[in-house]
Amino acid sequence: SLLSYVIRFLIYASVSNPWHALPAEALRGATFACFWAASTSHAHKISPVGLTTTMLGFMQGIYGGIGQSMGSLIGGGLSAFMGTAKAFYFYAGVD
Repeated sequence: SLLSYVIRFLIYASVSNPWHALPAEALRGATFACFWAASTSHAHKISPVGLTTTMLGFMQGIYGGIGQSMGSLIGGGLSAFMGTAKAFYFYAGVD
């Protein structure tokens, strides 16, 4: 999953024509599916007995609430500061 994110970010960073982003968008489905399957499996394994559903709800809240909100704020700030292409190269390096 992380390798797919790196590949997608490198594609986005090198796009000069919007149509060239289509391979990265096609890869998004597999990337997210692998990430979500691994995340839910891990949350299930580490949850205490009887709290599996609570743990999965907590995970969803962290990802969908805090993660996407902070990602938008930080990613937007980095894009404004560095430029979009350099920011995607940076994201690829961080992953």
